[in-house]
Amino acid sequence: MALMNEQRIKIGSQILLWPGDTYPKHGIVRKLSGSGLTVELTYVHIKDPNGFKTGDLVNLPWSKVRVHFDKGLV
Repeated sequence: MALMNEQRIKIGSQILLWPGDTYPKHGIVRKLSGSGLTVELTYVHIKDPNGFKTGDLVNLPWSKVRVHFDKGLV
């Protein structure tokens, strides 16, 4: 699974984190590695209870990444 995700996700890709979450978070992929990816948050819903802020860097392991491509997010 990780290899497929690594091939499809590129540095600079705009992504939606945790789709379906009550409070949306958007970000840009800043780094890819064998263990996962680093995303800079570009939008965090004001009521998000997890303490995330715009500009935060979030590290996600490949085991927690699922890719769904949407033509609306380029």
